[in-house]
Amino acid sequence: MIIELPRNYTRTSKGRYARVRSDGILEIKGYGDFYKIMSDITYVLKGRKVCQYCRREVSPSKMTIDHLYPREFGGVSITNNLGPACANCNREKASLNEAEYRVMRTLSCKAEKDRFYKKRIAEKNRRKYSQHIKPGFDIPLEWIDYWSVKKIKTPRDSSERRKSKNYHKARSFIRKNNYKIPKPVVVSKNGVLLEGKSIYLAARDEKLLSIPVIVLENVVVLDN
Repeated sequence: MIIELPRNYTRTSKGRYARVRSDGILEIKGYGDFYKIMSDITYVLKGRKVCQYCRREVSPSKMTIDHLYPREFGGVSITNNLGPACANCNREKASLNEAEYRVMRTLSCKAEKDRFYKKRIAEKNRRKYSQHIKPGFDIPLEWIDYWSVKKIKTPRDSSERRKSKNYHKARSFIRKNNYKIPKPVVVSKNGVLLEGKSIYLAARDEKLLSIPVIVLENVVVLDN
């Protein structure tokens, strides 16, 4: 997929950089925190003064980043899935997607909102944990491709990451749910893993041959 990028963007620090080239490609070298880059670019694209939901002005220092499709149900940290939100809206939206939250905001009382929220989350959980529905994510299916695990370039900090709670949670999820994975991983055009390292390692260690990926066709990562 093609992610939203500004025409001009550069972030540099001690020999590392992320920059949008003249051909519209985001080139990254040395930066390990992809989420920070995507958050920074999202603010460049969408501002950080007005909440996208309630439209109230917020101090830039208090603005938060919201995942339009929530992380709990497969949402990833790319500019197409991020937006500025005040803390109150971000908290209230929780694990709803953007469209669902906008509907909930039209409801007149808290009881109605609570019923709507619980119903939507129950439906998402059924899809996420069903052994008969794949992939079970709450994201557009056109974002997803399937790649051989061997095609993805592996993270360098594999041994330490295997000790993490996220790794063990991902591996447990795979085992319990008919070898589904909890969310897609994100890779650059040249196959470098950008988000989902613990999930990728868990999938590899569980001998999965292919996994759902979101391929960013306008992002490349250079060798460090």
